[in-house]
Amino acid sequence: MSLIAETSRPEVKTQARVSSKVASKSVQSPPSRLMKERVIRYSFYYVALLIALTGVRFVTASHARQLGDLQDQTSQLKRQSAQLHRDISSLESPARVRAWAVAHDMVPYSSGNFLFKQLEPLPAVQELPKPVQKVKVETLWR
Repeated sequence: MSLIAETSRPEVKTQARVSSKVASKSVQSPPSRLMKERVIRYSFYYVALLIALTGVRFVTASHARQLGDLQDQTSQLKRQSAQLHRDISSLESPARVRAWAVAHDMVPYSSGNFLFKQLEPLPAVQELPKPVQKVKVETLWR
């Protein structure tokens, strides 16, 4: 339009003005209207999702604190478990078990005095009475 306005012909200039006024007053084309409807619809979805997520965050804020406390407690229990495993391994060492056995007057198996004793035989098993048949079933095949 700037080129038309600079020309010396006034009729072209007025014609350009009229066409611009007509274009602004005309009804929007269907694709343009459809795009505006989509923008409004998606904006509504965005705001609704934003409100929903903010609500969820507000409701679960206390859960985050509890989760942090539970994670701290879990790490403390893991450290305690590791310390207890170290204590168990030191208490179960072969040298410590041997020292405890000697302190309680125990002797190694290889140097022990073995006494062999003849065991008495077990008593005979009594025979159980035979069960009494109360029902007799006969099958006849045809």
